[in-house]
Amino acid sequence: MESKKVYSNIVLNTINSVLKIIFPFISFKYAAIVLGQENLGLVNYGNSIINYFVLLAGLGISTYAIREGSKIRDDKNKISAFSSEVFTINIISTILSYIILFICIFYIDSLREILILLVVQSSLILFTTLSVEWVYSLYEDYGYIALRNFILQILSLILMFLFVKKEGDYIIFAAIQVISSSGAFIVNYIHVKRKLSLKITISKVIKKHLKPILVLFVNNIAVVIYVNSDTTMIGSIIGMSAVGVYSVSVRIYTMFKTIMSAVVMSVLPNISRYSLDCYSDKKNRVIDDTIELLIVIFIPIIISTIILSKELIILTSSASYLSGYTSLIILNLALIFSISATILTTFYLIPLNLENYALLSTLAAALINIIFNFFLLPNFGINAAAFTTMIAELTVTIISLIVIKRKNIKLFDLRKMVKLIIKGLLAVAPLIIVYLLIINRTANLLLIILLYVVLGGAIYVALAYMLNISIIRNIINNIIKMFKK
Repeated sequence: MESKKVYSNIVLNTINSVLKIIFPFISFKYAAIVLGQENLGLVNYGNSIINYFVLLAGLGISTYAIREGSKIRDDKNKISAFSSEVFTINIISTILSYIILFICIFYIDSLREILILLVVQSSLILFTTLSVEWVYSLYEDYGYIALRNFILQILSLILMFLFVKKEGDYIIFAAIQVISSSGAFIVNYIHVKRKLSLKITISKVIKKHLKPILVLFVNNIAVVIYVNSDTTMIGSIIGMSAVGVYSVSVRIYTMFKTIMSAVVMSVLPNISRYSLDCYSDKKNRVIDDTIELLIVIFIPIIISTIILSKELIILTSSASYLSGYTSLIILNLALIFSISATILTTFYLIPLNLENYALLSTLAAALINIIFNFFLLPNFGINAAAFTTMIAELTVTIISLIVIKRKNIKLFDLRKMVKLIIKGLLAVAPLIIVYLLIINRTANLLLIILLYVVLGGAIYVALAYMLNISIIRNIINNIIKMFKK
């Protein structure tokens, strides 16, 4: 890594993301059994609606604030003024979001039918704004975030086990989800004052932020459309039970995307600073190291999820959700293109202020996703939704590559990365044999997964070391040095 700080940021942010995965994983498993497919589908359908309004309230503020704020964060006066201006825009957009939400509820019958659920879930809109999470990413304060989220997730689990006891408790479960996601907004809002002065500012100066924020916002809309439109369209065309089944596959897929986002967002502030010189050696080293890390992490994750797909579905929910098995495999393949798209847009387009092109790629992806879903869902069900997600991610990757080539932007060393991928695949290949040996000796679900992770992980690391994968060798060599001391 470029520096110990960058590596530390990645580790802390990944720990934070893993915490966000583990606890919701437990709660989702519990909810899938207690609430049943119909009510779980209802909660997820409500979430898919509210997410659009969370997006409207957030605009493109988080990415913009991290990108621009990282350049001036050492000047307290400048960063306080900048943050207050951006926060003011966020408050205005939040009010607008609530107005539009309640207009929609008033005029759309299907939304009025779940009014109480939507009102509960809509508190996420306000809490997300007040939590000003982007400030902590801007200052790379991932230690605080990890500790805070750990406490919050423990509290949420306790509340769930105490109050979610039967199928009719789905609204209580939705409220606990909100607490889990953004319940720390009060602590955040108080704690942030240690770093900068944050207040509502009515000034003409805020206008200068609107154009780049709105471009990033439209980009975010396109992303959410092709992520959430699957759930929304499944609910409308097929039914809530199908939403419940598909949500299990999406939950597993999203867990791994969360880890990927944690790694990427950890280095974004550094890349944004280094992009003042777009061919900076420092920037290129950080990008190369981060891509190598993503490859080393996600080759075993993708292959292992395909191998363990049925076990993971049962572990996450129950055997009654196994009809989502194929959709999980397709979504897992989509992860390949999702990683590629995220690398190209986050590391190259956005830091170089080429968000217009990122917008173009995501708009195209969203349009393709909706059109394909409209025609394929009635005949192919939830598998079609997973397939259209994969096509959408591939679309972003292809368009981003075309833009990067035309703009003559220096890309990562492709030949080096291909060699690393081949080595990674060679290291992960024996895991298929490991799985077959395990299932021939035990039918215990937890034991299968535990043995696979331990034995498969050890074999992967050992082979990666033997194949001279530098990141693995460096980590192991450093551990050996520590013990020698």
